[in-house]
Amino acid sequence: MNKKCYEPMWREVYNKFVDSQKEYPKKTNTGFPEKDLKEIRTKVQNLMHTNGYKGTYPDFYKTTDLKSLRSANSHGEIFTIFREKDVCLYIKCIEEIFCDGNILIQFLTGTALNKKDNDTVDVFSCLFNNRGKLFNNCVTWDNQDDDYKSIEKTVFIALKKAELKKLTKEEQEKIKTENLVSIPLYLGMGLTFGILFTLLFAIFVFFFVLLIDGSASAIDIIKTAPWGYCFLASGGFFGLTMFIISLFTNRK
Repeated sequence: MNKKCYEPMWREVYNKFVDSQKEYPKKTNTGFPEKDLKEIRTKVQNLMHTNGYKGTYPDFYKTTDLKSLRSANSHGEIFTIFREKDVCLYIKCIEEIFCDGNILIQFLTGTALNKKDNDTVDVFSCLFNNRGKLFNNCVTWDNQDDDYKSIEKTVFIALKKAELKKLTKEEQEKIKTENLVSIPLYLGMGLTFGILFTLLFAIFVFFFVLLIDGSASAIDIIKTAPWGYCFLASGGFFGLTMFIISLFTNRK
């Protein structure tokens, strides 16, 4: 379900989730000083533009060549990249706030090689598995124990992750990196999988019982079977598994 061919389905789920939240204000716009928030966003945008990225906060993109030899992890597999031209790089900033009013920013990075059947729309396209053609990372920063002006170091790390460059030991200690996205995506994946699995399993059970014991028994089992537990177990297992896999695939 994480393959590139399933992107249209997941994008539809994501778009519906986003549309359902449009009427509500962004949390960072209601719980963080407007002046400081504007300064952070402006600083990030200026750093992105200085390093050749286009776009406006929170979405940035760039096309470049990757000339030197490097290796990268994609969905648990290590791939070697060398002399790739017209590589699409994406960086998206996702804001969250803590209960004490401090801010956290996730720099979601995506790397798409210029290959056949590898068209990308934005950073979310890079979340999918396309046999070493797509890569993603997530770099986080918060101001709980740090002056927000030092966000520059975190931006530079995100830039290196987007270009699949190896971090120095100091950079690895400075920031936590983890694979993809935010928890809502995995919740959506688990929810969708749970619904589809339960529906298909119910149809299978109905026709199986219908063939061996008649329509009365088939209808009775549909009414009495614990489909709620089936949904929770299948959806929860799938969503949690995908989340755990995403953490291990980017431990590098």
